[in-house]
Amino acid sequence: MMLGIDPKTRNEEDLSCATYLRDYEVGYNKTCGSYAYCSTFKSTTPAQCHCIEGFDLKPEPTGGCVRRAALNCPEYHFMRLENMRLPLPEYVSDFHQADIAESCKFFCSNDCNCTAYAFVEMQDSPGKHECWYWEVELNDIQEDSVRGQDLYVKVSPTNSEKKKKPKTVLIACLSTGLGLIVIFTAMFCYWRIKKKQARARAATTSIVIRGSDSATELLSGEITMENLELPLMDFETISVATNRFSDSNKLGKGGFGVVYRGILDGQEFAVKRLSGISGQGINEFKNELKLITKVKHINLVQLKGYCLNRDEKLLIYEYLENRSLDIHLFDKNQSSELNWPRRFEIAKGIARGLSYLHHDSPTMIVHRDLKPSNVLLAKDMTPKISDFGMARIYNRGENEVETTKVVETYGYMSPEYSYDGTYSEKSDVFSYGVLMLEMLTGMRNKGFADANNGISLLTHVFNKWKEGEWADVIDPILDLDSSSQEVKRCLNIGLLCVQDRTEDRPIMPSVVLMLVSQTESMLQPNPPGYYAFGNVLYSNVASSSNAESTSNAASASNTLPTTTSNAASTSNAASTVIVEAR
Repeated sequence: MMLGIDPKTRNEEDLSCATYLRDYEVGYNKTCGSYAYCSTFKSTTPAQCHCIEGFDLKPEPTGGCVRRAALNCPEYHFMRLENMRLPLPEYVSDFHQADIAESCKFFCSNDCNCTAYAFVEMQDSPGKHECWYWEVELNDIQEDSVRGQDLYVKVSPTNSEKKKKPKTVLIACLSTGLGLIVIFTAMFCYWRIKKKQARARAATTSIVIRGSDSATELLSGEITMENLELPLMDFETISVATNRFSDSNKLGKGGFGVVYRGILDGQEFAVKRLSGISGQGINEFKNELKLITKVKHINLVQLKGYCLNRDEKLLIYEYLENRSLDIHLFDKNQSSELNWPRRFEIAKGIARGLSYLHHDSPTMIVHRDLKPSNVLLAKDMTPKISDFGMARIYNRGENEVETTKVVETYGYMSPEYSYDGTYSEKSDVFSYGVLMLEMLTGMRNKGFADANNGISLLTHVFNKWKEGEWADVIDPILDLDSSSQEVKRCLNIGLLCVQDRTEDRPIMPSVVLMLVSQTESMLQPNPPGYYAFGNVLYSNVASSSNAESTSNAASASNTLPTTTSNAASTSNAASTVIVEAR
């Protein structure tokens, strides 16, 4: 919108603005007013003031523009303005250069007071950038094709809609209507063809699965007709590709089935063969099909197809050469390959995957079973979260959800989930914190508690942190000489994630920001809460020789039997729990 377009509001002199150049040190020349910019690109006409898209002319004669709709945090998006001479920023942040654009956006997105941001090339360091932020009205903006920078302004969803003249609206409506008729006709024809194909396919792939209660459940069109857009693969083809599911092709075994490696047309893939006729296996199969097809992210495993054949239920995934994180982390022969830079990149990748599930996916998803064995590693060691059989869709805006059964893994279960069956995104944050501490120490939480009379790894690390002896718990394989501050920062993040109170734990976008920004301020962690091994709760605030003992009235005074297992044992000590909620 051009300022002065209404002659009742502005006269001809108000239309022009100075085609000025000024250094940032000289001061401000608020020629166009707030949320407006001076356009100087067209040399044939005088420079003009324009409102930023999504802003309207102020009724007052003082000039400037005002938002068409007020910001409603967090319902907004960013409007990009290219080649703008910027006003002086209110805040400047220096992030890691590799993540500068993402870090700037994260910071401004998570601050409801932030009105705009830009990542600007530093004048004294060509090629390097820093983040600029504003929390007040933007003034003194000017188009500049030589020295201009991209500016990102927060606007409400309705702000991005431009006002169109009646003729333009009529033409657009007619064109859109005609286009929709053509599109809907093509979609109808396509739907009829696909429906016939689905009916024919369902007739040949309907199977009867009997659960433990002898009830019969028919799985036919219920799954195949859900617009999964996944190929239904032939069982015999998969069987041949895995050498008849031979032990030599076995990659691992989980709570509900065995995973095999297969080769088809020269391409490798992984197959999860769900065990027997378990009712829980059926639920996991259906749940994974419904959820994992809704999400796509570099740090989430990709589902390639599925197979239904009588009692056989198969899920086909992309093949990840380096298998699961626990194999590398807890195997003494392979843990040396996980130096600190690799562990740090894995931690950031897992955090980004969880952040996507919680805040950026089409539907908010809580994983509920995050652990090292459910993090797979690609050839380049990129981490990918897998196994969505226990995941649940979570309504945005709900604080927590109750479940009739507690389903998670010993050593990774959050206190509130194990105690009364309530879960939320903060339950995944707790599991991430446990995983982070295991990556830093090279020890399993479950194995450490077995060998230390029920005192968890979380308690041990927290006590050492309070005593200032945090370096004593770090895996000896890691080189602290060159990365001690980065390791300490990650230890701080892990302890923040396993705090007892859900409201004290950070959300995953904040965790990502703390990981990528070395300048982001850090809070001191409170003690971790309770952790569950089976259906028994143990206090995480047990006393140590130099740590103050604390108690909680809701705790159960139980002692975990001492075992001879090693804390860094490669045995799969952590197993999936299914116990009734209290």
